[in-house]
Amino acid sequence: TAEALRIYDSIHNVYKKSLTQFFPAFHIRNGFSNVFLNLLAGVKDPRLYAQAFEMQKVARKVEGGFSLIKGFAEPQGIKSLTREEKGLYEIYQRAQAHNVVGKGGAFTQELTGRDVKRQIRGAGRPIEELAESRLGRLNQHSLSVTKTVEENARLAHFIDQTNKGVSDFSAAFSVKKYLF
Repeated sequence: TAEALRIYDSIHNVYKKSLTQFFPAFHIRNGFSNVFLNLLAGVKDPRLYAQAFEMQKVARKVEGGFSLIKGFAEPQGIKSLTREEKGLYEIYQRAQAHNVVGKGGAFTQELTGRDVKRQIRGAGRPIEELAESRLGRLNQHSLSVTKTVEENARLAHFIDQTNKGVSDFSAAFSVKKYLF
């Protein structure tokens, strides 16, 4: 029975993700929800979201990763940054050090997660083939949107708190209290 429940859970997780991550309306509602939750937390300056988005672009430039426009980008390193971008990246790294952004969160278990990979391999289809397929590319796009929306609100909250003189640790705690 434990094996049957594990299989059921893996299938159910794929099903739940397929009902949300591929639909733009989900991401729009999620973004509005995050702004509302941030308002409850006292984050009132809309410019913080623009600053957070710039931070995300800088982080993608330094670390590489998936961009909706360019697809996968190679890391360019910190030497490629302007002085202003370095300041933004420093704040991003502080947020990352406190698990506000980066690895972790809802987007670590994606449609091509461990259980699904095992099922695909079991069906004789290599995971690399799936990643190159339309479904794989669509999955990467939708995960990129999910991650961007989630991290944008978290970064805006983190910036707001640190601008108010709160320590990074307390700012991260506030982010987790309202947005996780």
